[in-house]
Amino acid sequence: MLPIFICEDDAIQRTTLERYITNYIVMEELSMRITLSTDDPEAILEYLKQNPKTMGIYFLDVDLGHAMNGIDLAVKIREVDPLGAIVFVTTHSGLAPTLFKHRVEALGYITKDNLPEDVQREVVECLQTIQKRSMGSSFYDEVRFKVKIGSQTRLFPIADILFFETSTEQKKVIMHLKEGEVTFFGKLKEIEAFHPNFVFIHKSTVVNITHIKSIGMNQDFTAYFSNGDQRPVATRMMKSLKGKIHG
Repeated sequence: MLPIFICEDDAIQRTTLERYITNYIVMEELSMRITLSTDDPEAILEYLKQNPKTMGIYFLDVDLGHAMNGIDLAVKIREVDPLGAIVFVTTHSGLAPTLFKHRVEALGYITKDNLPEDVQREVVECLQTIQKRSMGSSFYDEVRFKVKIGSQTRLFPIADILFFETSTEQKKVIMHLKEGEVTFFGKLKEIEAFHPNFVFIHKSTVVNITHIKSIGMNQDFTAYFSNGDQRPVATRMMKSLKGKIHG
């Protein structure tokens, strides 16, 4: 589930932005949610401090009526979330040179003064771009899943992980890779929250949806993986899974 953060000091504009985002997420059944919407930039930084693995989407007003403006906030976000998608919602034009100077690497710029339908369209386009990237091979290529095994800590590329399932050993999880598997202490709920491509298909299984080759629709729903493995899909999760796979 990809978290979304909004920082906007105007309550009406903030509520409008929330509505545009929520409506599109619900309509398209996206694996996204608004985690925090606030007028306080410090609240977002505090959240990131408490949740250092966050990879999020940030809609930031430039003029926040705060000692910290939106660009300053973006710089601080980049320090802890280098892969996050930052979108500026602003009345300013010509921000590019300033943002380049600060190496913020913004995904987009939405102009508040545009017609409401134009602002909504631009919000949707940003979300569409992020969704496409998150489903592709280039978005989180540098991300590694960290596993502690005994006294050692190992890092596994997300692209190498097929799925996770509960082990017969209490409190342990089996991680299935392109080559081999690894057993470690963990919780599926925390694993699912780590990356937007990690999705529950069953109470005992979290998959990397980029490795699902097909879904069987016969007597029992089944997910077939790129390496030939297969796992059952809970009936109640089938619709959501298909929506995430097909974007």
